[in-house]
Amino acid sequence: MTRHYVEMTLLIERLHRRYLDVVRAELSRLGIRDINAAQALVLANVGDGEVLVRDLVDRGYYLGPNMFYSIRKLVDYGYLQQSRDEHDRRACRVSLTDKAKALVPRIHELDRRHAEILGEHDISTEELEGLCVTLRRVERAWSDILHFGPTMRSLAPTRLITDDLWEARTGKRKNAEEDEGEDAAYAQLLNDL
Repeated sequence: MTRHYVEMTLLIERLHRRYLDVVRAELSRLGIRDINAAQALVLANVGDGEVLVRDLVDRGYYLGPNMFYSIRKLVDYGYLQQSRDEHDRRACRVSLTDKAKALVPRIHELDRRHAEILGEHDISTEELEGLCVTLRRVERAWSDILHFGPTMRSLAPTRLITDDLWEARTGKRKNAEEDEGEDAAYAQLLNDL
């Protein structure tokens, strides 16, 4: 298990770097040289309205200092508009400029094309769903370790199947009885460890 765990952590990091390389290559192909791949992904995560910078940090799991540097550069290069929050003058809101609004659909198109390419490499939608479920569970385990310490048995049961995946597989929303049954099964699994 330890060998696979270490391999997984290395793969996560390597895949993230490789994804940034793919975005960087696409930006280069489009002739965009004033922002880097990580900054392009920030733009893709801003959305249509205004968003607080701290919400971007939470939503995208960006590191604070890197995020603030990226925001400043994106404002300087005309991709973002920045303003102080009305209710908390310490907080900053950002929104996309027209320049960014022209770029973001290209980033989304890049993701769509690359998802199709994965299909050409015999990676199915079901495999990607399963991978996402597993990675969410790893994320949850790491979050629990941060919040509750390394003792996993003391944790409250964690959902094995997300509601969205359940609905995709069964065609219906989970009800409370199914949730309780899943929680009980997971609690038993933890007890058996």
